[in-house]
Order: sequence, then structure tokens, then C-alpha cells
Amino acid sequence: MKFLAFIICIMVAEVAAACVPDGETTTERIKRHEGFVSCVYKDIYGNHTIGWGHLLSKPVDSFMCWDEKYADAVLAHDIAYSATTAAHDFGSSYPLLPAVPASVLTELAFWIGGAGLAQFTDFLRFMRQGDYAGAANDLDGTLLASQVPARAGELSCLLRG
Repeated sequence: MKFLAFIICIMVAEVAAACVPDGETTTERIKRHEGFVSCVYKDIYGNHTIGWGHLLSKPVDSFMCWDEKYADAVLAHDIAYSATTAAHDFGSSYPLLPAVPASVLTELAFWIGGAGLAQFTDFLRFMRQGDYAGAANDLDGTLLASQVPARAGELSCLLRG
């Protein structure tokens, strides 16, 4: 029986390791997902964006460009804001979340904004209950996951551990 438990632990560890590169931080994961674009471009939704997926609040000159150092500073601010947004949408028990689910919530808030995350009511309910596999299954069934399956699938994989 102990041998079977050992094999299951190894399989779970291999699945978790397959989700993201070993030791990757939230910032590194967002950078990998977003990619760096130094000048203004329109994202898949037609929004003016720059740097590491920074959404611009209004259309700007398409010739506006940032260097990577400036984009890194903006990204740090955006991630802090996204964590605050995720905490607001999640509720008062957010500080008690394990690191990985909190990181997934932060990335979702970065990716789809607080208003978008707030619409994921079933997902948030599963997260509040500590049912991260249920949250992952719910995320997998969203329109977002059908539009960007690799990124959503990676976040679901992280939640499944």
C-alpha cells in the first residue's frame, strides 16, 4: 500500500511540474504568457496594449514605445493591482489562500480584469470552498478557456496541483 501511495505522489508531482517551469513566479508566468511588445498594439479583443500585456485606458499614438525596464516597472504595479483586485473579488479569506491558488487568482485578475473575474461566480465559489479541482474544472468550461486554451489549461493544471 505504501508503494502505491509513493507512485501516486510521484505522478502528482510530475503533473504539477508539467504545468509550469520549475520555480516560476507569477511575474515570470505572466511575462511568458503575455510576451513583451515594446510598441502599442491591439490585443485579440481590439484593446490598445503595450509592454507585458498592459492595457491602455484609451487609444494612443500607435508609435508610442516602452523599453523593457519601464515595462517591468509597470508590470510590477499591474500585478500588485491585480492581487488587490483578486483579493476584493475573493473576499476576506484571501490572505489564507495557499500561494498557488492566490497566484492563479492574481493572474486571472491581470488577464481579464476584476470585473471579468467577478463574473466567474462558480469558479470563485469553488475557490472559497477550497475545492481547487472544482475551480479548475469550472475554468476549463469557460469561454475564456475555449479562446485561449493553453493559458487557461495551465492555470487549471496549477489548481489541480
